[in-house]
Amino acid sequence: MGTWGTGVFADDDAADVRSDFEHYVADTQDIAQATNAIALDYGAAFDIPQEHTAFWLGLALTQWRKGWLDPRVLTTAIHIIDDGLDLAKWRNGNEATKRARELKKVRAQLQAPPPSPRPFPKPWPIQLPDFQVGEIVARRLPGNRTAVMKVVGFRRTTALKVRGPAVRLQKWVSVALPTPAEAEKLEYLRWPIAPNKVQTFRLLVLTGARRAPLDPDLFIRPGIVVPLQQNEDKGGYTSVSTWGPYQLDDILASGVARWWEDPGLSATALPPWCSKSEGNAGN
Repeated sequence: MGTWGTGVFADDDAADVRSDFEHYVADTQDIAQATNAIALDYGAAFDIPQEHTAFWLGLALTQWRKGWLDPRVLTTAIHIIDDGLDLAKWRNGNEATKRARELKKVRAQLQAPPPSPRPFPKPWPIQLPDFQVGEIVARRLPGNRTAVMKVVGFRRTTALKVRGPAVRLQKWVSVALPTPAEAEKLEYLRWPIAPNKVQTFRLLVLTGARRAPLDPDLFIRPGIVVPLQQNEDKGGYTSVSTWGPYQLDDILASGVARWWEDPGLSATALPPWCSKSEGNAGN
């Protein structure tokens, strides 16, 4: 992420947090839950604050200004300032001095009484709300192929201000649907290739515009619910309705194509443009 000054919000992470946090509050209607959700999505953790100092400082100031200060965030921000965890990243002496002055002001502000809490924004509507975590859903595709997915949770689509089920594509190369026993053993595809053929994706969130949510009849639901595999619910996500010019079937067809063409391909196979030496790390 980019940094263009010594102010707290002169950083991409902090600036994004400032604009995003209210969405998480609208989604969860709870400050602690919103904090947990935004930290998860930004890859930040309370026990390793030194890895995301800009995030925590930006979140602390954002929460303070709205009167929604989570005590855990306050403690983390003060720890970052007092222990020099953020200053350690500033090698330019002049900029480090300016940053130190900025952080001193931030510390004083955070320890002052915050403003009265603002009202929470209205909660976002949930689309496809009856989909269950662990449920197997499928979609018939052109070319007599079937895309099998597993619901791994619900995620927000900030651009649309809605929530919906997040799914992972499964390794399945039969037109027929899997049985419950087969579904329980399915592996999720780690690196499905996007329709643009130059990137991969992980979770897909089945959300559409508020006035045009995805039709439940687009999906086959055989009534199978199975446990999630390890890390299956982790990773970045993209709404199928906000991904450029692509439609649901474009994304699904491109994502499963490699495995239909080569059924013996591992579910963890890296995309063709990655060298084998890079391994299969990641979710």
